[in-house]
Amino acid sequence: MAKTNLVGSGNTPVYTGNDTECGLLVMANTLGAKGKSLDYASEDQPYKDIRRKYPENQEGRKQFTFSSDRKRMSTRIKVGDKYRIFTKGAAEMVLDLCTKRMMPDGSIETFDTAARAEVKKVISNFADEALRTICLAYRETDKAVEDVAEAEQDLTMIGLVGIEDPVRVEVPDAIKDCQDAGIVVRMVTGDNMQTAAAIAKK
Repeated sequence: MAKTNLVGSGNTPVYTGNDTECGLLVMANTLGAKGKSLDYASEDQPYKDIRRKYPENQEGRKQFTFSSDRKRMSTRIKVGDKYRIFTKGAAEMVLDLCTKRMMPDGSIETFDTAARAEVKKVISNFADEALRTICLAYRETDKAVEDVAEAEQDLTMIGLVGIEDPVRVEVPDAIKDCQDAGIVVRMVTGDNMQTAAAIAKK
């Protein structure tokens, strides 16, 4: 996410880079600030503190880039004498790779059938609200895993994030104009089918 940043003045951020990535940075800042006010013109922001602690040139760091087939990306960092791999991506696909989940108190529990069904219900509800749903997960290893398939397995789910990607105001009228002209409109998207259907209804 190093190509994305939050700038601006006072507590109003201005996105530079991918909107979804910037939305995650806003979340990281909000959680990291713990109720304190933020100055987006300052270098003293929680997400920037994390970047300084784990820079791109950190020894042992590796990025497993996003692919449309996997619908996720991962980053490996070194923490002490171990490695931690963070994964984010399409919720339904990352969830399938998770065997455990982190609870609100920080404890870890194994995913059973009921817990997995509970999370899938949340994903479905987010999709019905036209939210792009992202699952955040991680795992720890004793070695620097180089293979992406090996890196992205036996994950622990940290949480789900629902991000709204609002329909631009001019889109409904443009679609109507096309339909009035006899043009059949089709939507092509990489989103979850439920999310795509909810956006189409808007």
